[in-house]
Amino acid sequence: MHALLKRVAPEATEAIKWGNPVFEEGRILFAFSAHKEHINFAPTPAALAAFKRKLAKHKTGKSTLQIPYDKPLPEDLVCKLAEYRIKDVRDNDARWM
Repeated sequence: MHALLKRVAPEATEAIKWGNPVFEEGRILFAFSAHKEHINFAPTPAALAAFKRKLAKHKTGKSTLQIPYDKPLPEDLVCKLAEYRIKDVRDNDARWM
């Protein structure tokens, strides 16, 4: 997950916020965290809403996509969510909402 996100956001810096790794460009772009059964990828509710149809077969939370360890990483979807969030921050100065 880290290498994939670094490819999508090469200019972002890495930090720890709320105990989780995040990528930032002036503000938080997205976060991810490891859990017992899955990885959470958190690109914000707005990013998830923009891909609601593509996310229909995935488990999501308010601002997270849950990726089970026993399933392949949906790289294309994660990249599109990350790219959406980056564009939203750069073009609209979008906040974490």
